[in-house]
Order: sequence, then C-alpha cells, then structure tokens
Amino acid sequence: MIPWLKYRDSAQPAKKASQKQSSGVSVNSKQQYEKKRCRKFQSQWQVDRPWLVYDVLSDVMFCEWCKKEAVQSSFTTGSNHFRLDAVKDHESSKWHKHFAIKYSVKHPDDSLASKSLLMLKQAEYDKLVIKFRTAHAIAKHNKSFKDYNFICMLDKIKGVDIGDQYVNDKAVAIMVKNIAAVTRKEVCDKLRESPFFSLTCDGVTDFTGEELENIYIRTCNGGKVEDMYLFIGSPESTSAFNLHLLFREIFESLDLVEVFEKNLVGFCADGASNMQGCKSGLGVLLRETRPHLVITHCLAHRLELSFKDGIKSAQPKLYAKCMTLLLGLYYLYRKSPTQKAALKRSFTSLNMKQVLPTRVGGTRWLPHTYRAITVLIKGNLFC
Repeated sequence: MIPWLKYRDSAQPAKKASQKQSSGVSVNSKQQYEKKRCRKFQSQWQVDRPWLVYDVLSDVMFCEWCKKEAVQSSFTTGSNHFRLDAVKDHESSKWHKHFAIKYSVKHPDDSLASKSLLMLKQAEYDKLVIKFRTAHAIAKHNKSFKDYNFICMLDKIKGVDIGDQYVNDKAVAIMVKNIAAVTRKEVCDKLRESPFFSLTCDGVTDFTGEELENIYIRTCNGGKVEDMYLFIGSPESTSAFNLHLLFREIFESLDLVEVFEKNLVGFCADGASNMQGCKSGLGVLLRETRPHLVITHCLAHRLELSFKDGIKSAQPKLYAKCMTLLLGLYYLYRKSPTQKAALKRSFTSLNMKQVLPTRVGGTRWLPHTYRAITVLIKGNLFC
C-alpha cells in the first residue's frame, strides 16, 4: 500500500482542451504567417532539375521543356508561386513526365566514347586534308598521278602522319575528281547568280592527238567581273554544228540550259572559219536564238595576226625566213643531245649564261615569238 495515496468522492478527471479551438488558433497563426512571409525563388531547387529556369527580370520560374512543347500550364507562362511543393507537383505532372523522356536523354556527344570517336575522326580528317592538298597540287601543276606515291613516302619520311590509306595513284584520281566536282559546283552557282555571262572557247590537242575544246566563262555579279574555267569536252568534229551541239550537251549536263539560253550575251573565239564564219560559224549559230549576242575576235590572236601582216607588208620574205630560222634552231638542239651538249660547253667557255632556243608557232601568241627572238639575240645563236 501507498500511504500517501487517498480517495475522495468529489475528485473528477480534468477536461481535455477543445480540438476545434486549438486547430483554429494554429490555422489562423499559419495564415497570418503566410501573409507576412515574402517567398523567393531558391536556387537549390534547380539541382537535378535542368528544366527549371528562373527569370530574374520578370521574377517568375518556368519549365523550359514544357515551354518548348507549348504545354498549357502556369510553368510555361511563368509562375511566381515560389513553393517547393509547386515545383514537385509540376515535376510529377503527366505532360512533364512525357517530355522529360525526350529531353533528359543524354546527348551522344557528351559521352566519353563519343568524344573519343570524334577525336579519331578529327585525326583521320587531318590526314585526308594533307592528301587532298597534295592531290590538288599534282593536278594543278600537271604532274603524273604516279608522283603522288612518291610525295606520300616523302611526307612519311619527314614525320608527317598521313596514315596508310589512300596513298596510291587510284586514290589521287578519286580525290582530283571530287575536287573538280566541288569547284565546278561553285562555278555553276556563280553562273546561276549572275544576270548575264560571256563565253570563250579555244581548241587544243592532247598527247594522243584527240581534239578537245576548252570553255571559259566571264560573269558579272554586283559589279564584280570574274573569269572562270567551266569545262573541257571532245566534239565529234571541229565543225560549227558539232561545237554548238557540244556546248548544249555540256550545259545540259550541268543543269544550266536556261542560263545558257537566256543569259549568254557575248562570245569570243579565234578567227578560224568554224568560229567566226559570217555564214555558218559558231557565232552565227549562237546568234540565231540570241540576236543581242556580241561576237568578239580574240584580241591575243588579232595582235599576232596584225604583227604578222605588218612584217609581211614591209618585208614579204623576212617573216618566213625568221620563222624558219627559229624553228630550225629549236629542233636542232632539241632532237640532238650532242648538239645541245656542245652548245652548253660553248656557253661555259665564254662565261655566258646558258640559254636554249624556244619554240615558236603552234599557238597564236606573240609572246612565244618574242621569247624565241630574245633567246636568239642574247645567246648570239646567229653567229
């Protein structure tokens, strides 16, 4: 027994506090606290939430992903309800989850494997750049494709990393073909942009004896005049009709038929009858559908012809004798190694600079004749 514990009839248990009253007090105090409280955007909410963006100027937060997809939500127009619960509610919404799959996928370029692959691709690209530059130099300077193998070996000896692929003459042929295709595309684009153009052509014979026709164009776009090489083709014959047919086929292959028909305003060629003939020349055929076409006789050819006519009018036999002498000297020393060696020894004994006769004729260019006469005078070859 506990001696101090006693029982009384009037004793009653204490009454519990009213639940309504206590909850009311807490609700009121919470509302008052919320009214006084100034909520602000918390930067830590953006951790692991790349979609959450805060606009400082407008003082709103929005979902970048849902905004891109034009979802109707307060987080697309901008919400100033700065509560973590609001952020979590939007994060768990149906549409946000749907687009989160699309935007949360890791970009392949960010992975380590992708970066390694890009580095390998860049290394291969750098090797190809060196090879393409070599191929371009070989084509531009009329070198044999066989020289490409030697240059690649030389690059390796010098320590240039060019790899082991595309180092043969077949590869350089493919490279040159692609370089030509890209260059031709640039020329065609300029030709389409230009409101008008003129055309210059001249015949040439390759080492097999096949007749070829070179085509050059001159464009003017925005006041800038450009001369560009367009194409080289082999006609069935050098007649005006076949040359005209070749031109149409070339422009058709380049998808420039409309440009050829509407924008051609000038034609330039040498004085041959198949080009400048007044009845059936190529210029006349082109002018049939282009009455405005301006036909020009090549100035370089006219200069050589005027020089020839001027000499013949003053001294009828002098020009023929001079040309015969220059051609005779050229072939004498070109076809005879013994004569060439003797000429070199003569220059050495006389302490003179060695000069060899150059060719005249072949093409109607006055500088060829001038150079041959200069060599003749400087080398005292007529003595």
